[in-house]
Amino acid sequence: MVIIPHSTQLNLLAVYSQKIIKLLNSKDFFIYRKQPLWIDFDAPSNINELAKQIVKVCILEPELVDFTLSCKVLIKTNSGELFGKLTLCNFKADSKVDCDSARLEKTLSKENSIFPMELKVFRLANDVRISGFSVAVQEEKWVRI
Repeated sequence: MVIIPHSTQLNLLAVYSQKIIKLLNSKDFFIYRKQPLWIDFDAPSNINELAKQIVKVCILEPELVDFTLSCKVLIKTNSGELFGKLTLCNFKADSKVDCDSARLEKTLSKENSIFPMELKVFRLANDVRISGFSVAVQEEKWVRI
């Protein structure tokens, strides 16, 4: 299942990831944006039930894990908490991530002003992998908290 942020917040996320890419791309350090900017998570119930139960969605600060710059996402429901993941950027596998970790940390600390980001309006949907990198959504529902 995925959460698709409202277009206003999608734009903020796209601009943020573009700034990171612009600041970090170099001859030895290749980074590119992941598309689409959806929040992936495993949900125990169907879309209509989950839409009624969600009370808070918050995108936390990004972190670098396994050649991916991603954010953990806290999804609070009436019955507990779920965690999702929003991937902002991917690093080319042979990039010198370890050598540039100080530059990455400095860049992230300057650019972190949009996090944590709380989502008030978003779409909840089932995602379907069509082929290769192609994805689509089906059975979507708008949610307003």
